[in-house]
Amino acid sequence: MVGRSTGSLGDRMPRRITNALLLTLAVASKAFAYGPVTEQQILAYASQAYDKSKATTFVFGVLNGTPVIVEFVCSDVCPDYTVRIIHLSYMSSAACTAAGGVERSILVPVSIASMKKTFCFPRILNDHWDEYRR
Repeated sequence: MVGRSTGSLGDRMPRRITNALLLTLAVASKAFAYGPVTEQQILAYASQAYDKSKATTFVFGVLNGTPVIVEFVCSDVCPDYTVRIIHLSYMSSAACTAAGGVERSILVPVSIASMKKTFCFPRILNDHWDEYRR
């Protein structure tokens, strides 16, 4: 058998795992610098419609010293059932409160169903939940 190239690590890993690893590295690394954002900027972005077929996970900016993550969760029927979650980076309940966030559980798609998952949302989104276009 002739040797076959297995491609790069990124070629072998599913896109979701690759995106999760990149996001983790970006949030954890001091080498990446993100600009500060205001609650009003977060609400303005969260109130806009978005193209679910072009969704990608990224760091929106830093609010009160905490990265604001924009995460698009989809499962079996993508992009139709994509949910945009704008939350503060993973933290404990106490750290969420200290950063000015509010813990809230929402339904996210999992396989062919959905389940509740808790996130630390910026307070502005909690206070204006009806304007937040998930």
